[in-house]
Amino acid sequence: SRAHAKIIRKKDSLDFEYWIMDMESTCGTFVNSTQVDTQKGILLSHGDVVSLGPSMISTYVFYEA
Repeated sequence: SRAHAKIIRKKDSLDFEYWIMDMESTCGTFVNSTQVDTQKGILLSHGDVVSLGPSMISTYVFYEA
């Protein structure tokens, strides 16, 4: 899929939250081996492993500076 997933920054009461949403990709988006729901998304935390597809060939680590 050309547009596979997106990360959304939301303002919490004191800080920001980062959510990842799968954009109905063919192979899915995974966070720590859990598939991301296309409607709900998953709240990201520092150190989470994000994979575009179940094979973990395209893998990234979420890092909050």
